[in-house]
Order: sequence, then structure tokens, then C-alpha cells
Amino acid sequence: MEVVTAKINQKVTSASLFVLNDGLGFGRFEHHQKLMYEIEITAKEFISRMETTYQEVRDEIKADDEAYNETSDFSTVNYCSLQELIGHPKTFEEITKTFFIHPIFNVFLPYATHPRYVINSVDTILAETSNVQINGGAFEWNEKRKV
Repeated sequence: MEVVTAKINQKVTSASLFVLNDGLGFGRFEHHQKLMYEIEITAKEFISRMETTYQEVRDEIKADDEAYNETSDFSTVNYCSLQELIGHPKTFEEITKTFFIHPIFNVFLPYATHPRYVINSVDTILAETSNVQINGGAFEWNEKRKV
């Protein structure tokens, strides 16, 4: 299996054709036909490339939880490692959606000089021992409209 595989409407395509919409319209499709994408990353590579970022955020949240006597999704899994977090699929999804969408796409999607698809929502994040799968909506890049 490749480190990253990508599909659009269930057809395999190149991850290099995707960019992330990091603007205000994220999640809205008023002027675009919604396409469904799937990005799958091997768990081993996901952990290897994301562990440092994960630890930094986790430690910051832990400090806040302790300073303000609060609980968080991180505390419910005892501030575990990223590898251990994958074993808690619901908490993994919540933490990932809240803190790591941009870092994940920045790390795993190469810079697209000529993008074809714009990722515009993250609907589900599935964690298994062998891979992490991100699913959501995208739309086709329109050079004339400038997205």
C-alpha cells in the first residue's frame, strides 16, 4: 500500500490533485457540485509524521486542563500517545477534527501547483491499526471562478 491513497467519487486518483479550502467557505457547497473524497494514510506513516505535532498539542491541553481543573477529550484517554489514541476511534476522530485537520493535510497532501479538487469538508475520520481514513466533500477546482 502506498503511504497515501486518494479517491474521488470512489475512483482512485492522485493525492497531488487535492488542495484544502482553508477559507471561510469550508463546509459550504452553495456554488459547487459536491464530490466525495477519501484519503487513506498508513497508520505507521501517520504516527511517524504526526506524533510530534500531536504531543505538542496534547501537552498544551494537559497543562490547560490542570491549570483550570478541566477535562478534555485528551483527558478521557489519559493523555495517551498517538499510537494508543488510534485504539480509541471515537476520541481519535474528535481530537483529530478539532486540532489536526490542517496539519494532516499540510503533511500528507503535496503542494498542488495545478489542483483539480478542493477539499471542503471532513465528515468522518476512521482509525484502524493499519490505516487512517479521512472522508468528506470536495468540489472541482474552477480556475475561472478562483474557487
